[in-house]
Amino acid sequence: MWEWLFNLISDDVKKVLSAKIASTVIFFIGIFVGFYYLGDWRYGTTNDNLESALKSQKENYEAQISSLKNKQDSQNNDTKLKSVTLSSNAIHLSGSGRYLISTENNEKVGHLKRIYGLSLGDKIELRSASNDIDVIVEPTNYLKMQALFHLNNKYDKISFTCDGNDICVEDYRASNWRERDNE
Repeated sequence: MWEWLFNLISDDVKKVLSAKIASTVIFFIGIFVGFYYLGDWRYGTTNDNLESALKSQKENYEAQISSLKNKQDSQNNDTKLKSVTLSSNAIHLSGSGRYLISTENNEKVGHLKRIYGLSLGDKIELRSASNDIDVIVEPTNYLKMQALFHLNNKYDKISFTCDGNDICVEDYRASNWRERDNE
């Protein structure tokens, strides 16, 4: 069918066309092979980078999980009430836990405006050490809470979570709350 067209074309033109077709085919084969090897090289490099990133991420997650388990264990061990003294409107704590607050010189009223010694994520629960002491917990730049709260008997409690840089955010409060198992 195409023979009549080729018969019209001279032999010299046929040679040139054959050479151009051959060089075009070789050109496209070269490009295909080049992209194939380039893709294979990039896949290998990308795969190595992905494996490295995944390994690093896995190690990071394992470290975080270990840290959280250690923190949870320390919080579980902090179920006993620890005593702390309110001084200069502040208390110094030793991390997460439950604390009984007393005042300096057994004063009847004390004002709590700042808490020191906490790390990001530490959770604390505060109570008055005695029914004879009124510890007034006040909202400040360091104690983020809606309103002041009186710890004036052993059944009042307030809980905070440390948000970093000695800033504590109130979790909950309970007035005249009674703990059935541990008093």
